[in-house]
Amino acid sequence: RHGARAGTLSRGRLDVVDADIDLMVGVDHENAWPDIANAIEDGLKRLGWDGCVARGSVDQSSPYYRSSRADLLICLRSKPYFTELDLTSYINGGPGKTVWVQRVCQTDPSSKTGACWVPRSVGALLHAGGQLQKSAIRPLGRCQAGAHSVPCPQKPMATIRAMKHYNLTKNCMALPDAKNRLSWRDPDGDEMWLEQGINEEA
Repeated sequence: RHGARAGTLSRGRLDVVDADIDLMVGVDHENAWPDIANAIEDGLKRLGWDGCVARGSVDQSSPYYRSSRADLLICLRSKPYFTELDLTSYINGGPGKTVWVQRVCQTDPSSKTGACWVPRSVGALLHAGGQLQKSAIRPLGRCQAGAHSVPCPQKPMATIRAMKHYNLTKNCMALPDAKNRLSWRDPDGDEMWLEQGINEEA
């Protein structure tokens, strides 16, 4: 099960670690992402994918929604089987020590100068205060994805914790989080884990 998106449990249950493919794409500036996203979609279509949809990670209820950018690209393939690819773009941020996903810039009409800041509570990196140390990403390391060795962030856990707080335990992604993990084909799977715990038979 290590490096796989799902694993077989006892009694015919399927533990789905994740149901899609997640990738991060670093760009130098917010304005560069739309062209890169279009190039990615064109390349995937040539490989038989159906297409992609761009959307933002900021909730519509947020005061930053109107000033946010479409930082996500969701791509789908329906044949020969359904596959979803989720790409999150982040901004390298020049010479600074951090990267970010969303940034708000405002211009002072009287001086024609502006100020920019990274909101702490919105975007794909909100669990890390909106920013992530570059050292958590580069230099890139290697991770196991099924039978393949693929590039991944230098500190995978730090990167994942910045992006989401579910489907993982404190120190090890291989151990299921029974409170939040969805067990497909077994609606009562979470309750079973909470009551009986994880054991050799499971």
